[in-house]
Amino acid sequence: MKAFHFSLLRILLVVAVAALAVSAQDKKEPSSGEVEAVKKINAAKDLPAKFKAAEEFMKKNSKSSLRPKVADYLVGQIGDVTDGAQRQAAIETYLKMFSSDSEKDLILPAQVDALALVDKVDEAFKLAPKAFEKSPDNVILLTQLALKGGAQAAQNQTQNAELTKQYGTKAIALIEADKKPAGATDDFWNNFKKQWVPELYQALGFVAFATKDEAETKVNFQKVIDLNPTNPRSYYVLGNIADNEYQHAAVDYNGASGAAKAELLKKAEVIMDQAIDYFAHVVGLTEGKAEFKPVHDQVLPVLQEYYKYRKGSLTGLDQLIAKYKK
Repeated sequence: MKAFHFSLLRILLVVAVAALAVSAQDKKEPSSGEVEAVKKINAAKDLPAKFKAAEEFMKKNSKSSLRPKVADYLVGQIGDVTDGAQRQAAIETYLKMFSSDSEKDLILPAQVDALALVDKVDEAFKLAPKAFEKSPDNVILLTQLALKGGAQAAQNQTQNAELTKQYGTKAIALIEADKKPAGATDDFWNNFKKQWVPELYQALGFVAFATKDEAETKVNFQKVIDLNPTNPRSYYVLGNIADNEYQHAAVDYNGASGAAKAELLKKAEVIMDQAIDYFAHVVGLTEGKAEFKPVHDQVLPVLQEYYKYRKGSLTGLDQLIAKYKK
């Protein structure tokens, strides 16, 4: 699973410097002191300095009409922090200053994302529904959680399987409908779609596999292959499903007789050929790659056994594997 790091709130909550300017629609005209205090926040060189300036603003101007804009601005700055632990620390600092319900709600997506980034996945999923009440179409956060839940499912941890399926399905629907987040550039959005849609289908595939939904597993991993034909994990899962189907077909064959036995043999051989093709992809795509060595070494002997059974020898197997090397 690829790492998934990005500036969550900078994409979704683009806060321009002008957002801290005085608005003609403010219910109460800010004083010159309030405006100057806000300018100091904006001018501060880094987040700790901005927090320090914000603390000074809050000591003197906690009832200012500019307070919501300051909170919104700081949330955007926190969204630029890509390290999960550092973002959590920044969120804690923010919440000490901004504790109203609306201000807490504003930081929720960043909290969920920070928990996911530091692999506190169960905590992230527990808080996520509340975050999505305020931001139901947050495709960035939906994607982040779906990928984390898919990684859990790949380890046969299914406690967040239902929400992972829900979030992953919705993220794909938003992406395929081209619902670009406000503030995202075209380049970012195009790269995001290309990179993460296959990963989302893979996450859904892992959930389906872990929850023993074979039909959905096949659909999702085939979709991954369609979008990214060099992904060895998809071929590995589909190969294992085909291998399992072959084992069942072999049992049926051994218990049959007459014409039924001949038909079952044909069925078993078709399934074995599917397994051979999937496993040849796996071996070809993982050869020489250290991170996939355990998978490569596991699949190769099975592939050789099945290929030899179907062809009578291993002649031609190297050529088949070479065809799938990328």
